[in-house]
Amino acid sequence: MKKLIFKPIENFNWFLGLKLFKNANYFSINLFNYFYKKNICNHKYLKENFVKEYHVEGFAKLNKINSKIINEINSELKDQSLNAGLNNQINFKITPKIFGIVKKLINHDLDKYLKLLEKYYNQKINLAYLTISRNYETSKEYNNNSYFVSKKMEPYSNFYHTDGYVFNMFKIFINLQDVNEDEGPLHLVKKEKSKKFIKLKKFYSREKYLRSEESDKQVEDCLFKNTGKLGDVLLCNTAELIHKAGDVGANKKRDILFMSFVATPDVNDSIDYFSFNEEVFEDKIVKKLSKIPGVRKLIRFYFKCKKISLKS
Repeated sequence: MKKLIFKPIENFNWFLGLKLFKNANYFSINLFNYFYKKNICNHKYLKENFVKEYHVEGFAKLNKINSKIINEINSELKDQSLNAGLNNQINFKITPKIFGIVKKLINHDLDKYLKLLEKYYNQKINLAYLTISRNYETSKEYNNNSYFVSKKMEPYSNFYHTDGYVFNMFKIFINLQDVNEDEGPLHLVKKEKSKKFIKLKKFYSREKYLRSEESDKQVEDCLFKNTGKLGDVLLCNTAELIHKAGDVGANKKRDILFMSFVATPDVNDSIDYFSFNEEVFEDKIVKKLSKIPGVRKLIRFYFKCKKISLKS
């Protein structure tokens, strides 16, 4: 009986999110994000170029990481045994030494950005998830005129989608190699082009959109592709943007370090970015702090963020 009642409501919540906010997140979460950005974010910090770009566009390029640090990470990764498994992707083991290098990277290269983002969000920021992954060549079998495709066919996160988190979660991607289009860069749908993208791709959800070569060409101008050099850094909010991992070409790979951070009153007593220690090697923390189920919990979380903020 509950399913009969709540499933239509959930579907309508989804439809409104897509229709009004032009992404694949629920209307209720989009509404939370809208009011958080409007009423809790400290707009004084929009004078910082990267903060304004992130606020308006949902993503921004940051300064490149020192190649010496990236090479330290790659040196630690090269001896790990690899098995692509069934989904053409492997996650490297985060050893204590690798975690130490990443902490150094955060404290040295990213610290100035994170401090400004804390002031912008009006909340303390903590690392919530850390992974280093390698994507391998992707089969093109799914890339046809079929509209309905089972998620089971997805080799890795290379079907267009929007992450079901609130705005307080953001990601930082760092290239561990040079990445061109053949190596499967992250694809982001630009906000100002999302209406066109949804129309031409007949996009409804991760499992329902055109996967034809023709439709790919039609939406080429709608996309930002995160190509770049070793050490390049991208800040983005995947809870606001339709996105996917790019398809990796024949005999190619893509190595990427990515981190999810959370800005939340639940970590306001933390003294650094690492309150959760090795728990960040799994995605439980980011789900706990940023995947807020139900309208009532979203409302409670919104007012908690508003009440417990860094504003004096």
